[in-house]
Amino acid sequence: MLGQWFGSFLQKVVSFHAYIGALMLVLYMIVTMATSVYEFVANLHQYLFAGGSLTDQLASQVETLHGLALAFVFYKAFRVMLAYAESGHLSLKYTLEIAIIAPIVEIVFNWQRLPIELAAIFALFAILTSTVYLFFYPVLRQVDKDYRKAYEAD
Repeated sequence: MLGQWFGSFLQKVVSFHAYIGALMLVLYMIVTMATSVYEFVANLHQYLFAGGSLTDQLASQVETLHGLALAFVFYKAFRVMLAYAESGHLSLKYTLEIAIIAPIVEIVFNWQRLPIELAAIFALFAILTSTVYLFFYPVLRQVDKDYRKAYEAD
């Protein structure tokens, strides 16, 4: 009786922690988006009226696109955290989606900072996880549905 209550209590504590993590992630995303919009508008004004150079403009656009891509990764992380908080299980589908997207974002936007070996590992990892995702998507979807049904039944 006490062991079951304690296990249930710990599950609620972990779920609460996941919800707090998801909330912090949302707050971070809002602040990041607000600062990105502010910087984009400030840079746009500079390029339109102050005659900024084309390379500065392209760098600003790349930063904006990188921010949007990271926001997409954060959104997927948010979905993973909520799925875990609600059911106590990691969503394999969302986890694989992050495993595909995050290395690609790093390769596309941070290629100049990555050693070639690490970029190759990221590319290989993204290709392998994409292959797994494509071949096993129906299974992943069914597993997610089964977890939801089991959670709703409890």
